[in-house]
Amino acid sequence: MSWLSRISISLFLASSLLLSTPAYADTDGLHDALALEFKSAGDQAMDAQHYEQALDAYDRAIELEAHPSLLFNRGRALQALHRYPEALAAILAFSEVASPKLAAKAGNLAELLSTLRQSVSSLEVTCTVRGAQVVLAGKSLGSTPLTEPVPVNAGSSHLVITADGYLPFETDVVLPPAGRIKVAAVLLRKSTDGHLTVTSILGAVAFADGVRLGTVPAEVTLSSGRHRIRVEHTGFLTSETGVEIAADRHRTLNLVLEKEPSLFGRWWFWTGTGLIVSAGVTALICATTERSPSSGDIPPGRVAAPLLRF
Repeated sequence: MSWLSRISISLFLASSLLLSTPAYADTDGLHDALALEFKSAGDQAMDAQHYEQALDAYDRAIELEAHPSLLFNRGRALQALHRYPEALAAILAFSEVASPKLAAKAGNLAELLSTLRQSVSSLEVTCTVRGAQVVLAGKSLGSTPLTEPVPVNAGSSHLVITADGYLPFETDVVLPPAGRIKVAAVLLRKSTDGHLTVTSILGAVAFADGVRLGTVPAEVTLSSGRHRIRVEHTGFLTSETGVEIAADRHRTLNLVLEKEPSLFGRWWFWTGTGLIVSAGVTALICATTERSPSSGDIPPGRVAAPLLRF
């Protein structure tokens, strides 16, 4: 059932109240004693400018006895609360059911209706998502689809439309007096991905979950959750870490690289070099050590071959 239909039925059932002054009606024709007490309490609350209490009292009276005078008083309480669409509906319903004598007690009814019409606008909303909540100036207008325009207060206001899994749609609207405005809302799905920027020293190459991203700074879109990030660079030790990515968030990760140890700083190089040095020293000692002449195995003075001369 539409919002306007519910108002119409409620007002029809409450078609029974009028005022002896433009503020609220007298008790002519009101027969239920308890309804009369509620009306009296409502009138006193109106005089004290306690409009919420007055509206509650008039509603209680209407539940007991439908009378046009109560309907008029209810409309004036709604007007005081700046609930102009409801006030207009109540005063219109009163004007339709009140006798000429009763209507005359309401003062200048035509002027009152004109004022209320200028305070009311009509908002039509279409949305790409079914079941989205429509809120205007902090007040819920229902969920999409809104099958017909909704009467609202005229003037500037803020419209918000939300749905689970979607980014909210927000816009400022100017609702024309006694006019209509249409808003077409497109809701965008919330992303389940996040964004990461990897930085390090110039020329380093970044990887995400083993996939090469390119040289830093490298930007990548990743699904929400934990990922492994690695950075490599010639002459440096590889740096790797885990990172948590949140949906619709951006973070920057800087990985520091340390230089690889020099060749002479490696223990295994010095061990190998030690063997080479030891062998070299041994060879050097052998080459430079003096030895005594060999005695030979040929007796002195006994030469088997003539001596050659040049």
